[in-house]
Amino acid sequence: MAGLGDFLESFEPGERSFSSFVATFDSLPDTAEQAFEDAVWGHLQGMHDRDSRRHAWNGQYDSDPASPRFAFSVQGHPFFVVGLHPGASRPSRRFRMTAPGWGCPFTPRNGGDARDTMAG
Repeated sequence: MAGLGDFLESFEPGERSFSSFVATFDSLPDTAEQAFEDAVWGHLQGMHDRDSRRHAWNGQYDSDPASPRFAFSVQGHPFFVVGLHPGASRPSRRFRMTAPGWGCPFTPRNGGDARDTMAG
């Protein structure tokens, strides 16, 4: 989480800004689609548990992942988050590293429906 915090310190939100923080992990959880998704959500829940001790959820977005107004919140900032791994069924979610691993981009949200960028 320290790296994501550093990213937030240097990030300047605006309608024309587009940058993402990509967290990479060396150990690859089970790449069966549902098992991987469960592992990513477990990781995000752990992040939220630590973050929520000091920061409230961003009030512009819902905390319910089933909501069309969902965005993951870190330090009060909303993010669109996707788990990427080599065995993803959707080509846009595939991520290849030189060693087995996975990635998770955190893209700041500036408004609109959090599902807008999920196509692919």
